[in-house]
Amino acid sequence: MARLFLASLWLSVAHGAIDAHKIDSLPGYDGSELPVMWSGYIDVPTINGSAGVHYMLVQNGAADPHAPTVVWHQGGPGGSSMIGFMTENGPLTVNDFSYQTEAYNKTGIPTVYLNPHSWHLAPANMLYVEHPPPTGFSYCVGECHWNDTSHAGKFSLASDGRS
Repeated sequence: MARLFLASLWLSVAHGAIDAHKIDSLPGYDGSELPVMWSGYIDVPTINGSAGVHYMLVQNGAADPHAPTVVWHQGGPGGSSMIGFMTENGPLTVNDFSYQTEAYNKTGIPTVYLNPHSWHLAPANMLYVEHPPPTGFSYCVGECHWNDTSHAGKFSLASDGRS
């Protein structure tokens, strides 16, 4: 399942099939050019039904078609990858200064800054995946019953090509 998910996601992005997932603007960001990014959901089967797994994909800063793709999974299972995206290695950051700007005082929306240390400038494409559902923005259709054993078992089967 994991290989199929990543392959289908990358092929979709490479062929422009998810143009509707492209991010053109963000609240709190009024900088020059926004990095090329997509955000959306991929439907995947689960032990008890199905789920929408949230992802963020950031194109490498050089737009190099041969750049590697780094898949980022925050620690856990159960840690939102948006932590890494917004505070560690993603193209944007929210920090203490985000709450001290004139724009924040007017709107209540934290100011978003470009991260000059983002890994997408390496250059590498960055794929942030939030799992297991319902971690972060991912969600379940029906019940979610994940624990270390069931999560490891599902991804172990997926790595063997069985899901």
